[in-house]
This record gives sequence, structure tokens and C-alpha cells, in this order.
Amino acid sequence: MSPSRIAVSGCLLGLIGDVYLYYAAALTAQLLAGALAGFGYGLVFAATVAGVAGTRDPDRVYGVGNVGALLVIMLLMAVVPAAGARLGPLGVFAALAALCAGSIPFLFGLFPGRRATSPEFSVVRTPGAPGLLITWTLWAAGTGSLYVFCERIGRSIHLLPIFITSVLSTGVLLGLAGASVASLLGPRLNRAVALICGMSGSA
Repeated sequence: MSPSRIAVSGCLLGLIGDVYLYYAAALTAQLLAGALAGFGYGLVFAATVAGVAGTRDPDRVYGVGNVGALLVIMLLMAVVPAAGARLGPLGVFAALAALCAGSIPFLFGLFPGRRATSPEFSVVRTPGAPGLLITWTLWAAGTGSLYVFCERIGRSIHLLPIFITSVLSTGVLLGLAGASVASLLGPRLNRAVALICGMSGSA
């Protein structure tokens, strides 16, 4: 199955999950919808990473892709307050659903002629792959938890909302700078050094 089809399928699942999150009232329905949306986003991420890995210059392409993703995050940070004011506390899910719907046309034809899986690659047999996968998973879980709970943590220690927002915005801007450097240096950048520096900065 091509990365394009997997990404489109994941985006559709994310769209459905976000719409249900916006309308669902019961906690069980919200949990199921959140799981569906998360699974869909995971498919999009996996498909794009697999597609980028097959390009001629994956480091640079992935760096440029991260720059674009961070720009979208900055856009969402600007849109979410307006969505919350117009659509209520769950307006963020309506904004995410709109983002999914707007992204689908750009996913068609992504990485044409490539497949998302390769019989030559095995996570178990490739040296360093299991450790990298575990490290990436833990890093993603940690940073995701930070963004989810940072507001509550900040308020519990009496930080002003504007200060919390400024810190998060600074983090996004620094991530934008890091991704830009990675895309400019491309294959000249040692991956192990880049991973160590990036994860040390996140810690």
C-alpha cells in the first residue's frame, strides 16, 4: 500500500475522530473518538516518514517537512483561541477536523511509485533500530504529556497564562530553527549527534 493511501486513510480517521470528539458528550465515546483520531494521526506520521525514507535526500526532506509541521502548529495556536470563543471549549477539535479536511487533497499523489513497506527492512534485525524505536516512543510520549498538562502544571504553581503561552511559543520557534538547520545541513549532519542534541534540549 502506498504512503499516499495510508496517509489519506489516517487523515480520514483523524477527521472522524475529531468530529466525534466535538459532538460526543459521554466520556466513553470521547475516549474511543480520541483513540481513533490518535490512530489516524499515527498512520499519517508513519506513512510520511516511510515515504521520506525512500527519497534521495531524506534528511533534508524530513527537515523541511518538520518546518512545515511547526508552521501548522503555530497556525493552530493562533486559531484555537478563536475556535474556542466561537464554538465553545471543544472548539479545538473542530479546528483539528478542519485541518484534517484541508490536508487530504495534498496527500493524494504523495511519494508516487513508492510503497510504505520494504521486505528488506526489519526492525528486529536492523542494528540500533529497536533502541531508536523505543527512544522515539518515550520521547514522543514525554513531550506529548508536557503539552497536554503544561497549562495545569503552570496554574498549579501560579504562573500567568500569558507566561505559559510564551514558553510554549518559544519552544515551537526553537523547534522551527532546529528543523531549518537540519534541512540546510542535510547529510552533512551526523544523525547520532543531532538526536543527542535534540533530545537533550527537550529534556
